[in-house]
Amino acid sequence: MKKFLLALVAVLLMAGTTNAQTVANEVAGNYTGKLAISLTSKEDLQFGEETYNVVLTADGNNTVTFALNNFGFAGSNLGDIVLPNIPVQKQTNGSILFGENSAKTFSFLDGAIVATAKINETSSVIKGDSLIADVDVVWKAEEDRPIYVQFKGKKESTSTGIQQTATKNVANAIYDLQGRRLHQAPNKGLFIMNGKKVIR
Repeated sequence: MKKFLLALVAVLLMAGTTNAQTVANEVAGNYTGKLAISLTSKEDLQFGEETYNVVLTADGNNTVTFALNNFGFAGSNLGDIVLPNIPVQKQTNGSILFGENSAKTFSFLDGAIVATAKINETSSVIKGDSLIADVDVVWKAEEDRPIYVQFKGKKESTSTGIQQTATKNVANAIYDLQGRRLHQAPNKGLFIMNGKKVIR
């Protein structure tokens, strides 16, 4: 009975761990889309023409690392915004929400600009292969200045490069022990026919 209970507990723990990893692995990938930036309010967000990439990397449990590469505005590239350990939770409707996370401090343009950034967990969501991420950026100057940033993009499909392969059915394929194909079975000795050893 003790062994049964121990096995049951082990299976339940593995199932819980597997489920937690599945959500992070499910959302992991490269998302390509557009970025909207406003210095005044969220209502003034306008998407530019430039394409941006967000990479979500599974951290091994129910968290991901969010990386907005080449963040910038007004024609200047400031740098990357990388936010580690962002919790992800799957909802009953299939959408995936980001959990509570703390702001991380960044230094752009060799320290000329200091800012904090975090994912807004109340408005950021992943539905299917679509990501809407509101990034709360605060420029730390004499007075804190919020910068409203929103990314909308789709997950790039991953291709293995392996296409469906067709194999020719070969009846009674015969090989010697060195792996050379034979036209007919030897009269005596050891050989391989259709993947099985044959001794005569």
